[in-house]
Amino acid sequence: MSNAEAAIEATLTGFNRSLGSQLKAAYLFGSFVQGYYQPDESDINLLFIVDDDADFFELRNAFLPVWSKVGDTLQRAPLFARVSAFSQYKGLEPRFAHHLHENGRLLLGSSDYVDTLPELDIQEATARLATEALTASGILIPSLMSAEQAAERLRFARRLARKLWQEPIAREETAVTTYARIQKKLGPQIARLPAGQAYTNTDIPSVTAPFLPGLQSLYKESDNIVMVLAHLSAQDILRTDWNLMTERLSEECTGLVLTTAAQLCLSLVYDTPIDLKTRRFQYNWGINHIAKLQSSKRQMMRQAAIAPARINIDSLPNALLTQNDDQFHTIIHDFQNKLLNVQLTHELLVRFGDVERFKPPQPLPDRSRPAVERLQGIFNHVKWWAEFYTEQMLAAQ
Repeated sequence: MSNAEAAIEATLTGFNRSLGSQLKAAYLFGSFVQGYYQPDESDINLLFIVDDDADFFELRNAFLPVWSKVGDTLQRAPLFARVSAFSQYKGLEPRFAHHLHENGRLLLGSSDYVDTLPELDIQEATARLATEALTASGILIPSLMSAEQAAERLRFARRLARKLWQEPIAREETAVTTYARIQKKLGPQIARLPAGQAYTNTDIPSVTAPFLPGLQSLYKESDNIVMVLAHLSAQDILRTDWNLMTERLSEECTGLVLTTAAQLCLSLVYDTPIDLKTRRFQYNWGINHIAKLQSSKRQMMRQAAIAPARINIDSLPNALLTQNDDQFHTIIHDFQNKLLNVQLTHELLVRFGDVERFKPPQPLPDRSRPAVERLQGIFNHVKWWAEFYTEQMLAAQ
């Protein structure tokens, strides 16, 4: 039995013993079941579906001893979803639900939870890949970021490349080659979509950058410079002098985003429409590809719902299941900030007239309350926000 298989078995045994009938289903998904898992680099992706009344802190007590032994192999804690939260999440993330149904391995319990699937919109699913490619492009000039940020961005890009190619990536592969690999797969996928064809624009401004042929436009996104190219083939990426690009940009920004009009528009309309609504991408020069873009209210409500839903079943459980009690206050601080971002997004949507003002029915426990109570309050709030926006999304259909 490999280290990965032993880690999976230990995790499953520990939770099954502790939860009993409260554990409704356990799934293994991702690279391990699809054949492109890379030890010491890939996560082991597990999902546990539990009763709605399951106590998360009991789950934590069951998992911490397991994590201390196999955490280095797992790389991250399992996803944890109560039955109702998982039903909701399937509607928000159909791509994930279809992946579980088609590729996931049921380790324990009933398969009923993925037998009924939401409709999968291929443009919506591909738009998520386009958004991820925008993020991954930062690896082309890592010196613009801190060493820690650059390392994390490279790990992200390699995960995306493995997902697109369904195969391991050589450890010695350069960052530029990895990004070229991403575009070699993603570009043709987008070109086949109706939306991809509608958003494609290969016009070149009369004055463009000689050091980057095909540059169509520049945007600013936070402290990043966003370069939109007429073409972004693997050959284009490999031929570009990235050392020269580093010299040109080192004084102007702290990050690079490289994309095409089709990828940027697909991302904004189908995956991150709130960014479109709030004009996160500030036009600077060239062809303004996004000036006339419009998205739907349904897509905006979906994006707003996904953020708290992911916190609820993914990032908050991962933090609590992998860190000791002495980190509780750090976790509380971090996730109160994430909740603040949810609230700020809500305030923007209220001002735009897209939603009625919503306030969770109970306030977060104050600083005088025990840490466990404060953490439970955060769980409650992200659950309420996810439910609110899911209802808004369904009403907009």
